[in-house]
Amino acid sequence: MHQLTIRDVANLSGIKAHTLRTWEQRYGLFVCKRKLSQHRYYENEDLKFILRIAYLYHRGFRISDIAGLSPELINTIIENRLNNNELDSRVHKLLESSIGFDEKQFDEVLTETETSLGIEKAMQIVINPFLEKMQMLWITERVLPTQQRFCHHLIQKKLIAAINALPTIEKKGQPCILFFNPPGENDELGLLAAQYAFKRKGYATILLGCAVKLDTIAYCCLHLPVTHLFLHFGVASQKHSTLQYLKQLKRLAHGQQIMVGGQRACDTESLPDGIILSDKLEALVDAVG
Repeated sequence: MHQLTIRDVANLSGIKAHTLRTWEQRYGLFVCKRKLSQHRYYENEDLKFILRIAYLYHRGFRISDIAGLSPELINTIIENRLNNNELDSRVHKLLESSIGFDEKQFDEVLTETETSLGIEKAMQIVINPFLEKMQMLWITERVLPTQQRFCHHLIQKKLIAAINALPTIEKKGQPCILFFNPPGENDELGLLAAQYAFKRKGYATILLGCAVKLDTIAYCCLHLPVTHLFLHFGVASQKHSTLQYLKQLKRLAHGQQIMVGGQRACDTESLPDGIILSDKLEALVDAVG
């Protein structure tokens, strides 16, 4: 069984480690396991339960109210909130295809959606809601991690194909955006969608991917013709560590404009000057011009 530290759980749930300890002591919501050294550790089932609690907490439920609910009722509330949202029929088809590992149908729906909406609107209107629902289905044990990886891989292929179909842009003499995520932030689909949007606008792009260390970014800022740094923070990002990371990034940048997108982009406050945040990708693209 894979063991997770309290920092791992905090990064995945968006709940600070101190808050997790307080919830455990005050409400008995979950009881961590301990190694011989007395350090806390959590297993996969613990993580799923904490993520369910975090899902409700991030959507306005008071922790004192959540503490009075049974695990079965927590699951029911999450499922009802999902079912009450009127999602596009394409989202339902993508869900069915993922659960059944039906690559042909999944690809057909993606292609139809991309053709009718364009890849950027498809991400915003169909794919992102689908991915959020898949995440919640995993939390409530309705889908397997392999089903998540199945759909992520197919969406990734679609985005990479769309990026490669665009003309290569010369990097010298015009804006050049470096795309990356720090260790612990694994939303590469968000980075790929952003790279497509900026490249389609006519800007040069360099994609480093996820789990990129600060010393690598420092090297790129010094030795590459980079004018902007782009990060994508999804729902799993933790506020406190995100703020600390961005302050470090600001200190090592050499005049590069820092841009932050994603669902958690607007949750961060008290940022250093010169950092642009928006959960609207088009706003960040327009900011470059």
